[in-house]
Amino acid sequence: MHNGLGALLDQESLRNRLLEMANSTIDFVSIFNPEGQILYINPAGRELVGISRDEDVSLLKISDFHPQWALKELKEEVLPTLAEEGVWSGELSLLKRDGSTFPTSYVGIAHRSTDGSVQAFSVISRDMREVKEVERELKTFRALMDQSNDSIFLITPESWQFLDINGEACKNLGYSREALLEMTLADIEVGFTQSLKWHKYLTEVKSAGFLLLEGELKRKDGSTLPVEISVKYISLKDQNYLVAVARDLTLRKKYDRELTASREGFRNVVERNSDAIVVIDPGGNILFANQACKPVFGKESKELIGHKMPFSMHRGMPGEVEFVHKEKGKVTLSINMSESEWNQKPALLSTIRDVTSYKEMEKQLQTQKESLEDANLKLQELNQVKTNFVSTVSHELRTPLTVIMSSANNLLEGIRGELSEGQKKAVQKIVNHSSNLNQMINDLLDLSKMESGKIELQPESGDFANLAKPWIESLRTIARNKNISLTAEFPAALNPVWIDPERIQQVITNLVTNALKFTPEGGKVILFASQKKECLEVTVSDNGPGIPPDYCGIIFERFQQIKDNQPKARSTQGMGLGLSICKEIVLQHGGRIWVESQVGEGSQFKFTLPNVASVKAATSRHILVVDDDDEICGLVEAVLTSKGYPVTTCQNGADAIQLVQENPNQFGLILQDLMLPGTTGVEVVEAVRKAECLVPIVIITAYPNSESLFKAMAHGPLTILSKPFNPDHLMETVYKLLPKV
Repeated sequence: MHNGLGALLDQESLRNRLLEMANSTIDFVSIFNPEGQILYINPAGRELVGISRDEDVSLLKISDFHPQWALKELKEEVLPTLAEEGVWSGELSLLKRDGSTFPTSYVGIAHRSTDGSVQAFSVISRDMREVKEVERELKTFRALMDQSNDSIFLITPESWQFLDINGEACKNLGYSREALLEMTLADIEVGFTQSLKWHKYLTEVKSAGFLLLEGELKRKDGSTLPVEISVKYISLKDQNYLVAVARDLTLRKKYDRELTASREGFRNVVERNSDAIVVIDPGGNILFANQACKPVFGKESKELIGHKMPFSMHRGMPGEVEFVHKEKGKVTLSINMSESEWNQKPALLSTIRDVTSYKEMEKQLQTQKESLEDANLKLQELNQVKTNFVSTVSHELRTPLTVIMSSANNLLEGIRGELSEGQKKAVQKIVNHSSNLNQMINDLLDLSKMESGKIELQPESGDFANLAKPWIESLRTIARNKNISLTAEFPAALNPVWIDPERIQQVITNLVTNALKFTPEGGKVILFASQKKECLEVTVSDNGPGIPPDYCGIIFERFQQIKDNQPKARSTQGMGLGLSICKEIVLQHGGRIWVESQVGEGSQFKFTLPNVASVKAATSRHILVVDDDDEICGLVEAVLTSKGYPVTTCQNGADAIQLVQENPNQFGLILQDLMLPGTTGVEVVEAVRKAECLVPIVIITAYPNSESLFKAMAHGPLTILSKPFNPDHLMETVYKLLPKV
């Protein structure tokens, strides 16, 4: 020992006792002089900081055993306080020889000489690493407690006294923290002690380390809280604790009740389902069968459970199987299968339906379809024969008719000599009826050409007023002969229209001639036009007898005449083809034609012609296809895109309406079915026309005489494409209707 220590401890017995205490303690004990030179370090201290037993510590300084941040505190606070007050206590880190540090509780004492000066300092430092670790664990535990959504209790094992409680426990139970710390778990539990006593719980939790309980806790207001409590046995610094985590089961209990009711409801649904429902294990054994299995298998569901399926069932099997029923004979079953579980084991859930009758119906429908296709083909062939016949006969009739008309006119002009008045009247009748017959032949030829697609419009941009004036002038002779006023009225400026002048002249001539025919002497016929947003609306108005309402919807169909409204002498004139030809011409222009009339007040025949600007905007060559059958959509799209047309498809009416309403000029043509799910095809046609969209609409239908088609036609002109159709028919329709700009 250094001589300075001998001077300090001059009493032999005291020195020995102090050295014995220092050498036996587990703490770090050191003595150093005011200059910081080490005078003594006990064996435990040497081991703590890494000094060997034979190393001379007098060569060391106290600064060698403190990290840099601790040295500052040592020099600025610890040593000055020791020198002034004689003692200092606190926490200060020590530095080991390997460079690591550890926290200690630090107690320093100043030793003075008889004159009061500081002779030396002694320090006792206790390793605080374990204590700090426990503190960190407790701090982490407290943080977890405070952040948890469950109620957490720290409890003494012997008395079940609460040592700590988190905020969630106070909130759930309605007690303050101070009040709960005065209580035990037994004060708030309900139902936990019915089967076991708490000491038995303690024995179990000590043995297993963990215990799970379910019961209720009493709230301050007297109500109860259903909980699941997990209890864990832990040790911290030689102290034993119980940690109880109580989870609120209120929602789970509610869901359990709802799930039980739902399961009962599900079982009722399954039992009452009209389809057979079967659950089988991987070996094909029936685990469950509902009541609907009896008519399918001929056995009660109870008889089926535990037995093998009467036919093989496995994943990936065909959706239909044939099965021999003991009463019905051979039947066809449709099977829908999915993987499932039964009592937590793999199983297959199958829905089975007897589709034997449906299969028979399919065969019958297929036979009927083939018969209809054959009949349709024959009708097309007959229609073509009829068209060829009409065309041939019409041409053959024109030659003798020309001779008759020319000869009759020669007679009237006196080329063969003067005729008597009676002869003139007879020949005039020949001329008149020959002229009517000639018009009929022309109408038949026009209709035949339109049906065969041999007539193609030659539309161009035109001024309707300038074109129509000479047409009206050519009809004034007929009007004067009947003493009828024929006038044309047009606004000062009309937008250019998309028009084939020759064909629209044919429409105007037909409408005006009809008006003159049925207008009494002294009456008025007026041709006028009005500019609409995207089209020109042309009207031929008369003050004749009017048209009965029943005829307004069919007057533009072929061979339709209003015989009750015609003078008897004229009832045989014409075949009712003029207005149907007008309709075809207007449709090919992308317009529509209709009549507004009241009996006794005259009629107004109206049709529209698209403005050049709207036609150019609408002819983007973009075609909208609307059909709920994705195969039809795919077929039509493939044909159209192969010809260079952009196509948009949709399978319901609502989407089609939205597309058109968002941009009325987006499409140049609409191809649609009438039988659509939800929003019908008729509603689509109505919505398109209400959007003032003049785009041509082609109805693709297998029912050309359906009521839906007639309803759709009430909203404007439509083109019909019958199913089944081939790509050539489709493209002929597209080429006919999509304007060529």
